Amino acid sequence: MGEESRNIRDTEGRALLPNKAGEMRISVMDDRQLPQTLQSSSSNLTQDHWPTSKCFFSDGRRRIDYVLAYSLDTDETASEHGESALETPRTVGSQDGLSSEEKKRIKRETFQAMLENQGLQLEIVDGRHSRTRFVLVHAPWEVMAKQAEFLRVKMPIRVNDVKNENPIIGCFDKILQKVDAFELEEKYDLKEPEYFTAFFSAERADQCVFSFSFSKVDAFELEEKYDLKEPEYFTAFFSAERADQFIMPPDGDKSRFFSSSQRSWMVYDLLIRTLYDPGRKDRVGIERLLTNGTYSAAFPLHDGDYWLHKSLRRTREDDQGQTIFIKENNRQLLYETWAKTTRFYKYQPLPLIRKYFGTKIGLYFAWLGYYTKVLTPAAIVGLLCVIYGAITLSTDPASNDLCNKDSAGGIIMCPNCDKICQFWQLIDSCRYAKLTHIFDNFATVIFAAFMSVWATLFLEGWKRYHAEVAWEWDLMDYEVEEETIRPEFQIRVRSKRVNPVTQEEEPYLPVRQKIMRFIMSGVSVLFFLLLVVAFVFGVVVYRVIVVYVMHASEDDFTQKNAPILTSVTAALLNLIVILLLSWVYTGLAWQLTDWECPRTQTEWENSYTFKVFLFQFINYYSSLFYIAFFKGKFSGVPGAVDEDREQGKYRVFGYRLESCDPAGCMVELVIQLAIIMVGKQFFSGFVEIGMPMCMNAFRNWRHHLPGTKKQKMERRQKTERAKRSVDETDQSVPRWERDYALNAVPEQFLFDEYLEMVIQFGFVTLFVAAFPLAPLFALLNNIMEIRLDAYKFVVASRRPMPARAKNIGVWTSILDGVSKMAVLTNACVIAFTSDFVPKMLYMITEGNGSLANYVNDSLSYYNASKLEVDMDDPLQNSTVCRFRDYRKPPCSLKAFVPALADVADCDDHYGFSLQWWHVFAAKLAFVLVFEHLVFLIKGFVAYIIPDLPTHIFIKLQREQYLARQARRDYEFRPKSAHDGDDNGALAAVNVKEKYAAFRNEAAAAFQPGAFDTGDETRLRDVGGIKAGVRQRSSTRMSNDSFHSVISPSDSHIELSGSDAMSETKF
Repeated sequence: MGEESRNIRDTEGRALLPNKAGEMRISVMDDRQLPQTLQSSSSNLTQDHWPTSKCFFSDGRRRIDYVLAYSLDTDETASEHGESALETPRTVGSQDGLSSEEKKRIKRETFQAMLENQGLQLEIVDGRHSRTRFVLVHAPWEVMAKQAEFLRVKMPIRVNDVKNENPIIGCFDKILQKVDAFELEEKYDLKEPEYFTAFFSAERADQCVFSFSFSKVDAFELEEKYDLKEPEYFTAFFSAERADQFIMPPDGDKSRFFSSSQRSWMVYDLLIRTLYDPGRKDRVGIERLLTNGTYSAAFPLHDGDYWLHKSLRRTREDDQGQTIFIKENNRQLLYETWAKTTRFYKYQPLPLIRKYFGTKIGLYFAWLGYYTKVLTPAAIVGLLCVIYGAITLSTDPASNDLCNKDSAGGIIMCPNCDKICQFWQLIDSCRYAKLTHIFDNFATVIFAAFMSVWATLFLEGWKRYHAEVAWEWDLMDYEVEEETIRPEFQIRVRSKRVNPVTQEEEPYLPVRQKIMRFIMSGVSVLFFLLLVVAFVFGVVVYRVIVVYVMHASEDDFTQKNAPILTSVTAALLNLIVILLLSWVYTGLAWQLTDWECPRTQTEWENSYTFKVFLFQFINYYSSLFYIAFFKGKFSGVPGAVDEDREQGKYRVFGYRLESCDPAGCMVELVIQLAIIMVGKQFFSGFVEIGMPMCMNAFRNWRHHLPGTKKQKMERRQKTERAKRSVDETDQSVPRWERDYALNAVPEQFLFDEYLEMVIQFGFVTLFVAAFPLAPLFALLNNIMEIRLDAYKFVVASRRPMPARAKNIGVWTSILDGVSKMAVLTNACVIAFTSDFVPKMLYMITEGNGSLANYVNDSLSYYNASKLEVDMDDPLQNSTVCRFRDYRKPPCSLKAFVPALADVADCDDHYGFSLQWWHVFAAKLAFVLVFEHLVFLIKGFVAYIIPDLPTHIFIKLQREQYLARQARRDYEFRPKSAHDGDDNGALAAVNVKEKYAAFRNEAAAAFQPGAFDTGDETRLRDVGGIKAGVRQRSSTRMSNDSFHSVISPSDSHIELSGSDAMSETKF
């Protein structure tokens, strides 16, 4: 292999390192790892061999950190290209008589001038295939260093020396090591390095280090050709004064010290805080300029093409028979190892995802991957429950009795509707009885309890896993910086007041207006929630009418299968209504939240999340609640009239409400749940895959629309320009123009992803007693969902702004609430929807441990002579029929039915029997016992599982110890050594005394079970992760992160460790 090929590196300095056999192996090593000899030859590559050079300014050296785009109007010409922001722009305030486009141009010039005043470097270029102008933004080292200190960016300072196999292992960690299914630390090695860190200092930037190693491979890991392992480091907040204590590239090139995602994030922070009208401090930020149309887009660039260039593709196999590929950038590596659907069985490269997209997107995929992995045991147990039901079907006494015509199967049942329905024999429900037993058996009760505990294990396990992620990604002491005011709030709110904190005048919404807006918004939300209930009632009416229509049909198949056909069509109709209402209400919730006018983006997101989740909860689950708990409860007895209210007889438009089959309503609940859950998953997949294909087909079809020759020519030219913009093989198209042609990332792009998974989590937990296969369908869906989302982010969309987040936010609380509610819903489904409680009660009280004759015991008698039936009914002369309920038999039948001759408690009005009250009391008792027992187990499990893994706890101790050492090294040096003090001897004496005291304090601090020896004991909470640890009074706890506060008098370096976080499965 030639020298040129072996020395190729990408735009972030990732090297293509040869292995022992001379083959090229993909590595994600930073330039900090590169020897000097591997950093010189890339300049000799031509543009054909180095397409990612388009990610730089025209000089080929300064990296493009952000791109601003705006459309050119008809008055702007190419000569304006010379009007850079270096020229003195007109003041924004003097715009009287100007057109809207002229006002926008002035805002752009002012904004760009202000950016350059802050040290950013700009380059303006015109689009080659579109009337779009691009402003390329680059931040030099000085700006990056200042931003890193301001935003408290943590950078590597020292290689992690804490071994994962530590001698102090917690009891629960030992158990987890024995149980691979619940193991939190994966048996693969796709890890980022652990660092000791400190505040970055430009003066000491040459002291930073970097290294790498190769990964271990198994069936689910990425192959060795995708070497994603990096060393483990401890990190610290960057300090320009102590830059020499950080790990820098060996050649001292500071432009590669920060990753591309870090650079884009820090530049974006400047963009949202820069004024575009120096006279108005409320006119600030790129977001407001995007809102008012001054700019059409603002986005960071992808690293390059996502596909491997043929000129650099290697397909030759190495000694192990593995195909070797060359990776030019992280985008290609993400596509090859993550976004391809053929990689669905591989672990996610979480460190690379976080590095490329930022921690906010990285946390989403970490959570989704963990959720998918934990679904595996639930799916297996659910499948085993169904298999158990199928195996025991032949030995089930109740279903066998019902399917035997010589036994309970020969019982004549009352008509299901008035007048047009006929008598029928119980054996006609044989299929429903067998299908019910498959899903509703003894194992289902155990599975419902298991899933309730599983939900707790999932949440507690996620807290532990999040602790590892937070440690690895330096999120434990991450604090959300003060949020800027939303542009919409600045535009719409006219009243002003002085902020007592900043002492600056800013827009202010009076409390009275806030209350009025909340009330009106709440009334609107309530109205549409009631509208959802009305649609559910409409589906109920549809079911009632369709049952009558099908029973009146002359087709035998339709008559016999009327219940199941009604259930299927009603479920499909309900799914369509749910999807339509979901689309309508999502837009409505957005408008209502905007109308409320929250001040910050966090307030907006919380309000929007509450509205949408509340609506979606009722939208998706209301029909399931109806079938599970209300269907059949209001149908009453056959033939009852409206005046017989004590019999529970109610009608809708003259139609009798539908009742459950003698086998129960469980089958209909299974059908409803399966259609809604699986149908929603197919629809979501179509939106993500099929919709773009349909849009492309529509664009091609538009060329054939009628029109003038000029119109057709314009449409054709526009399409050709668009094709050239997105043609990845056309190297003449700049990177920024190709990215601009990709799909824009929506403002709340992760909200819909989280919402979809939380709704799925509700299906998996709330009604799992009715549909044990729900975890299996969720598992299969999520495996593909990860790859579809990955493809969307890597290939189809512009690169999102690499935002930071400390956890998954409010979704943790929502998941916890759903898991608690699932205990009660499953208890009620087992008690009131299934036949588990009546069967158990019968076996204990009357059956002597057997279910023989249970079916006959669960049916009540009715005097059939009072019914109006179809004259063509072959059983019209029947005098007695049965129906499913526990009612007193009519006294008029005692003379005709021998079994009722000795019954003393009879009632011609069919009142509830004593047995009904016994069964009802048993159901209530079961619900109370089940939910108390499960909640007790859940609480015990949550209590015994520590939220903070032991190895993370040890590293936190190590962090404190090293922080004291760094403070000693910096503060207790003789003054003459670093500030030129002439009294060096006296300073040295003082230093020795201070150092002796400090060393004793540091030695006492590093004790197992305690961080420090301070007086104040507090609880650490890392995204809901609690651990009793001792903290000094100089540390404070935020709600979601561990944050050490450094007082102005302290000049020490704060260190934090990071554990090697392994990838998430799938």
